Amino acid sequence: MTIDSIKKQLYELTETFLDGSFEFSKDGEGRSVLHIILSDSIQAVNFVALIENEFEIEFDDEEIDLDFFLSFDRIAQLIKGHLEQKVLSSQGDNFF
Repeated sequence: MTIDSIKKQLYELTETFLDGSFEFSKDGEGRSVLHIILSDSIQAVNFVALIENEFEIEFDDEEIDLDFFLSFDRIAQLIKGHLEQKVLSSQGDNFF
């Protein structure tokens, strides 16, 4: 998966998460949307859980900090790293 395809999926997830009630500019990395999500801690936890379920990954606790909510680019890079690690792990499992 490319960063762009991950971001596209993140934008769609975010629109669904916010019930389509909030339009946001994808050009500005959606920072205002991420700040709105972050402003409610339960909402932020639910958003992270939604991302983890959608991409079938689990973020490390250290990854979920204020920087996590800086931009969709940042989130997409973390997701890509986890997806690549999953592929490497599954290839290693099949090696033996």
